Amino acid sequence: MDQSNRYADLSLKEADLIAGGQHILCAYKMKPKAGHGYLEAAAHFAAESSTGTNVEVCTTDDFTKGVDALVYHIDPANEDMRIAYPLDLFDRNITDGRMMMVSFLTLTIGNNQGMGDIENAKMIDFYVPRRAVELFDGPAKDISDLWRILGRPVKDGGYICGTIIKPKLGLRPEPFARAAYEFWLGGDFIKNDEPQGNQTFAPLKKTRKSTCSATLTGHPSSRMKGSSLWRRSFASTEAILAKMSSCLATCGSFVARSL
Repeated sequence: MDQSNRYADLSLKEADLIAGGQHILCAYKMKPKAGHGYLEAAAHFAAESSTGTNVEVCTTDDFTKGVDALVYHIDPANEDMRIAYPLDLFDRNITDGRMMMVSFLTLTIGNNQGMGDIENAKMIDFYVPRRAVELFDGPAKDISDLWRILGRPVKDGGYICGTIIKPKLGLRPEPFARAAYEFWLGGDFIKNDEPQGNQTFAPLKKTRKSTCSATLTGHPSSRMKGSSLWRRSFASTEAILAKMSSCLATCGSFVARSL
């Protein structure tokens, strides 16, 4: 079904869309499957990324059409497709009204995957207006915090050398701590590999205690571990806090929850 009469407007100019500040703009490298027109496939892509589907639905009203994603530029020879997404399309956090990266990813590269008329498509660039950028949470920490921990100037503090201890599995607590120590002799920052957890040959509490004993003053370390249950993630973090209490200022824990 050709939806280009609704989900494409090639009269729109990128400079005007940027000046208007009401859209997130995404550039894709897109190739339709054989037998499908470029604009037709692009419009279907925009529809699936926003308010549409592959059939007409009777519940669509004028307001719905007002938040359609629109193809505003195509260059079939270079497989260049660009789509403007109205800001109102994107989900807001129910707790504080902020925009969420997960919603951006869901719409712009999630809902359009596996389409029958698209050979391949990849986002290569995007533009977010200032208004939207300010609605995203920023990181609680940045590189200046690492510079401060390392005793460097918090502006232009220089290169930070970090590593992930290898092998990712198989090191017992003492060899892991020794590898960390040897890296810290010339480096700055270590992180464990995510598969490392609480294996029988490397119990979490013993590994962290050994690592803390080997920690050179002021050298940060972090741990990342995924878990299907938040209680397990919190329990492992609490174990780190208990065993590394003497060096908490340089210890971080990243909890990745698998849904």
